[in-house]
Amino acid sequence: EFVGAYEDGWLSPASEFTLGGGGPAAWVRLRGFVPELPGAPLGGGTLKVALPTGDVELPATIGSFDWLLPVGSADQLARLRLDFSSTTPLPNHDDRPVGGKLEWLEVFPSLPTYTFEFGKPTSARLACQGIDQDGWFAREATVQLPPFATAHEIVLTLEYPGWSEAKEMILRAHWPGLAAPAQITLVPGGPLTLRARFGPSATPRTLRLESAGDFPLAAPDPRRRAGRLVQMELVPAPTP
Repeated sequence: EFVGAYEDGWLSPASEFTLGGGGPAAWVRLRGFVPELPGAPLGGGTLKVALPTGDVELPATIGSFDWLLPVGSADQLARLRLDFSSTTPLPNHDDRPVGGKLEWLEVFPSLPTYTFEFGKPTSARLACQGIDQDGWFAREATVQLPPFATAHEIVLTLEYPGWSEAKEMILRAHWPGLAAPAQITLVPGGPLTLRARFGPSATPRTLRLESAGDFPLAAPDPRRRAGRLVQMELVPAPTP
């Protein structure tokens, strides 16, 4: 069941969906895009997704989005509400108010993957802020980590360009329960790996990345970023 979504996939400013296949461990994949329309306010707002686990606020930038979000329902239904903060009428005398377009909506009984390709705009990723669709991240960025019943390790594969104005950059990773932040020095060259262990948790946690600085991307790209997250992998922690 759904309301607020048109038959051709365009999403009105607010829409609601009820799907089967929910449950405490279920996840939903939400894929679509925000169009670039001349003179429209799209691209600078947010997409708030209301789920049984709580509200998740996501960037609604121009281009594709592909999110994996925890359902956490007590029954076998998956309910979600989508609210775009920026909307605009469609052009060419269509005039329907939209915030984006839905391409795919799917419910999984559990998290379908533990490897997330942040460097690929077409790959599903966990809810995050401050990380662009191509993996470039700002001085402060966050990723929502899924709950785990046992200890796990997080492995981040990062890139730092040789053409940046700084020869190296300090990147720190924080999350609840970590005694001290994990840290890596980003230097130009091949892929860099940040690996850290985190304990079990019955609820989602937020991974926070903090960089000591940023730099301009190559022209004509106007962005300033601190580095690029290529991949994030969650793996069982080795037995001590």
